[in-house]
Parts: sequence; C-alpha cells; structure tokens
Amino acid sequence: MNKKIIFLLTLSGGGLFIYFLLKKTTLTINTTPFVGEIFVNGVSWGMAPQTRKINIGNYIISFGDIGGFEPPKSISINLIEKEIKMIEGKYTEIPLEFNQIREIMCEGHYEGHLQGITTNKVDAIYWSFTTTLVKTDFEGNIIESIPVPSHIGDPTYHDGKIYAPYSDKFNEPGADSRIFIYDADDLSLIDVKNIPQVTYGAGTIEYYKGHFFVAGGLPVFESKNYIYEYDKNFKYITTHHLDEYTYKGIQTMCYFNNNWWFGVYEYPNTIRTDDSFNVIERRQQAPFDSTPYGIFELNDYTLMIGKVIGDQGKIIILEKI
Repeated sequence: MNKKIIFLLTLSGGGLFIYFLLKKTTLTINTTPFVGEIFVNGVSWGMAPQTRKINIGNYIISFGDIGGFEPPKSISINLIEKEIKMIEGKYTEIPLEFNQIREIMCEGHYEGHLQGITTNKVDAIYWSFTTTLVKTDFEGNIIESIPVPSHIGDPTYHDGKIYAPYSDKFNEPGADSRIFIYDADDLSLIDVKNIPQVTYGAGTIEYYKGHFFVAGGLPVFESKNYIYEYDKNFKYITTHHLDEYTYKGIQTMCYFNNNWWFGVYEYPNTIRTDDSFNVIERRQQAPFDSTPYGIFELNDYTLMIGKVIGDQGKIIILEKI
C-alpha cells in the first residue's frame, strides 16, 4: 500500500484510542501539446491538468490515447513528505502518409459543382452536385439520379439512408438549414429535418458514434467555426468549436483514423483535429493541395477524396501507409 502511517496511542478515561495519520504531499500532472487523460496507478484522474493532495509513496503515472499521437511513456515516481511534485507528459505526433491507389470519375456533366461524396462501402457511391444527387457503382457508372433543392451540400450515408444538408443561403445569419433524408436504394425522399441552430447554412454532415455532426458556412465577422451535434433523430445536443476562422466556413468533414478531417476553401485546404477539435495539422501535400469536395472513410485504412473537375466530379482513393 502507498501509505506511510504514524500511530498515535492515547489513553482517555481508561480506554485506548489509536489514530492513523497519513502523510500527504501535492502532485500536479499536465499534458502537452493537447489535453490528455491522466491515470495514477491505473485510476483515471480525468483530463489534464490535475492537482491533488495524495499519500506519500510510489505511483505510476500513465496517459490516455489521443488520435494521431503517441501517448507519453508511463512515469514511475516516489513521493516524499512535504514535496510538491509536477509531472508533464508530452504527446508526439504520429506521421500519417498515404498512397494513391485509384481514381473514379463520375459519369455525366452537371450544372452545379461537386459538393461532396459518400458511400455504402459495398457497391454504391453517392455524389452531390449542388442540384443533383447521383448514385453510381464503384466504376462511376450512373445507377440513379434525381434533382434536389438548391443547394444540397456534402452528404453522409448511414443505415440505408443518405443524409444531405440543405441551406437556402450561406455565410450570413438566418439560413434555412435542413437535412434531406433519401433512401439509399432508389433515392426517394424519406423525410426532412429542420436544424435551425445552423444559422450560417448547413453544408456538410458526418455520422459518428450514434450522433450526427453538421457544419457549414461562416461570415467574415466570426473568428471560429461551429460544429453542431445532434442525436440520431436530429434533436440538438450541443455546439463544438473549431478555434480557427476559415473563409466561408467548412466545405466537408469526416471522421477517419481517430481524427476529424475538414476540407476548407483556403490554403492549406485540409485541417486535421483530435476528438476535441484541437488542430493537429493543416495538410497541403497532394491530393490535399486543393479544396476537397467530400472526404469519406471507406474503411480503417482507406480514405476517399472528392475533387471538382470542371462540370464533373472525381474521387481519389487513398490508402494509409
């Protein structure tokens, strides 16, 4: 046991009383460059920083995982009486590189440019061309195509349905933001959900851990982006912040490899963050050297990137090295 005990024996009224006095000291633990979870002897203390008075003795400090980073190595310490101990754990970025394995061109030419992509990860890809929603096979051959309201943004697939964000305007307050829900088989409209919290225009949506996350436009007077979280029925839960301004907000977003990925309209064009939306990197090497119009996880190792090619659309498939 990590306890140094002093026994005090006293006699009072013929009785014997024993007091156990545990000597204490102060331990402070922090993490850098991001906030990580702290464990002391395997017990979580919560997220850094933490300061507590604890018994003197031996302890093992360990740290939780953060996507895209190697956690600090565990630290063994021996705390002595009246010591004020400070520990800092440093997370180290894990380099993330890709090989391009193939490209897919969507059949057809469209009045609106490509807004985003998604897939059922089996046999179909879904392409949003602003006013047209297209379903193709994995060779880009059209299976279904329907007109949609202007304009539909970057969609996502979940449980046999396509969820497509819509807005009547962007980058100013008061947008009429909705989610149009289509059957993934025949693209028939199933339902429409209002999401008035997305006041600057809903432009992209992602499904992650049972919830939907929506982002979109941003006016010039703002200093950060907003990501709105909803439950599976589009009941509003909370708003997250990406503490960077990007021109016209966020074009596309995706959760891949334990990180959030955001495609934006300024250079560098791709932002990668941790689960708490702390920026890890801005990626600019090809094919992230221009705005991605759709980012979607095909599997744990493979990422799909949408690109505008004039009045057509193309997908670049990348495999993590």
